Amino acid sequence: MSFPNRKSTWSSWDTLPIVDTTAVVKWSADATKLVRIEADGLTTATTRVITMPDEDITLIDAASTKTLTNTTIDANWTGNSISNIDVADLANGTDWELITWDAAWAPATVAAWTATHVLTSNGAWAAPTFQAAWGGGGSSEEFSVYLSAQYNFTTTSTILPFDTESFDTWANFDTGTYKYTAPSAGKYRFDIWYVINWGTSWDNMTARVYKNAGIVRRWNSNTGWANDQMAVSFIIDLATSDTIHVQARNATSARASIPAAVDQAWFSWYKII
Repeated sequence: MSFPNRKSTWSSWDTLPIVDTTAVVKWSADATKLVRIEADGLTTATTRVITMPDEDITLIDAASTKTLTNTTIDANWTGNSISNIDVADLANGTDWELITWDAAWAPATVAAWTATHVLTSNGAWAAPTFQAAWGGGGSSEEFSVYLSAQYNFTTTSTILPFDTESFDTWANFDTGTYKYTAPSAGKYRFDIWYVINWGTSWDNMTARVYKNAGIVRRWNSNTGWANDQMAVSFIIDLATSDTIHVQARNATSARASIPAAVDQAWFSWYKII
């Protein structure tokens, strides 16, 4: 097969392949609009093949701005990937969120959190979150609560109503149930202290610390002093959503009480690791 060389007269012919300086297509409405294929960039002794899909297509240049729809991009021949994308080329998102991938390998984001919190791993198959920096810079998770009114003991073990917060950095102490709920697994330190007014005579006092529904610490007071105090400090392992609360009772009467003041009864805590 041969084609006429349109740059020459009709009496002159070139056989295939034609030189790449030859225009091979012109527009039907304007013969001055021509197309030619440039082969200068090929490796010596190499033939490159252009395979047409079974559809109409429009060629785009590397510098063109085009929207690709339902297009698979494989930059390294090992799967879908995109390289050389500048940060400025990303779509707009929510301020200060981070990009990650969820347990189903789908793109996801990590929500921004309180100032001074740090990005923390929550283990395999769980999304990372911003949390307070334990033992480091920034505010750690901690609370301190006290009684707002005098508490009168009974002979039944009841939960001590620590209903007023001095501070609670993550709002995990419930002043309605008087329980602390651990937001994450780790080692926690608790300090509990209160004054006991015995009134006219003393009696045996028992206090207990509960982790969920089980007792983890207990102590007694039967000194015989008109005024006494109960104090305990301990470190304990908690899992996420474990709760801690304090219960107490008077052994044989209901005459003992705890005065209402921040310096008379308090329950405090902080996470170590």
